[in-house]
Amino acid sequence: MTDEEMLDRLLRKARSYAEFEERAVPEGLLRAAHELMKWGPTTANSQPARILYLVSQEEKNKLGPALSNVNRDKTLKAPVVAIVAYDTRFWENLPRLYHNPDAINWYKAPDKAEINGFRTAACRAPT
Repeated sequence: MTDEEMLDRLLRKARSYAEFEERAVPEGLLRAAHELMKWGPTTANSQPARILYLVSQEEKNKLGPALSNVNRDKTLKAPVVAIVAYDTRFWENLPRLYHNPDAINWYKAPDKAEINGFRTAACRAPT
């Protein structure tokens, strides 16, 4: 695949889908996608994103009341739903994830943790 074809596939022609095939997504495929995503850069290697995959219909139904009317039906029919969030205390992991021991103090304050956790988690997935 050429670079242009890859850009088309990933960005120019990518779309959100409202209908899905009625087949399960193998756990191995989710793990492979996660393995690939985790290598993306984050601020100070902080990796604040947390992803919860909802696979069973029972799990997805619990999410239903929180969804907007326009998204509820298609979300509940999807074979997998990923809830992407961030750890508000991600900075506690910095001593093992980042080479500078003082990095924990860069994000310890709630306002710093919130803005950096949200910004970084919204752009990529964790390990």
